[in-house]
Amino acid sequence: MENIKRDLKHNGSFYAGKPPLILLNPFGGNPITFFYELFGKTPARARNFNRYYKKELSLIEVDKFFNKTLVSNNTSLTGKDLDKFLLDYYPTRSMTLNWSNYDAVKYIKESAKKYTDTLKHTN
Repeated sequence: MENIKRDLKHNGSFYAGKPPLILLNPFGGNPITFFYELFGKTPARARNFNRYYKKELSLIEVDKFFNKTLVSNNTSLTGKDLDKFLLDYYPTRSMTLNWSNYDAVKYIKESAKKYTDTLKHTN
């Protein structure tokens, strides 16, 4: 991913599609660069990539605390029930910001209990 960011910079997107306002300054600024960064194709690709990059990084952070291995080690869920649980109870990044491993296991066990209770009531 860092290589892609570097390639976008080499292709002409110096500010990743978000130019500083100082470029509009008539004394030493470069308004052409400012407008290129706002409306050019390469900077638009850079903005899209940066959104993707940030989303992937947050998902990686969540996956440290909520993954298939950790869930299967702390619950009795298997197969399709495990997959459905992982989708239905996937925590948000804001939930996991201050988590330790203990918090993650606690969340998994409490959520698994809720999930298995709903399975019992629907059958």
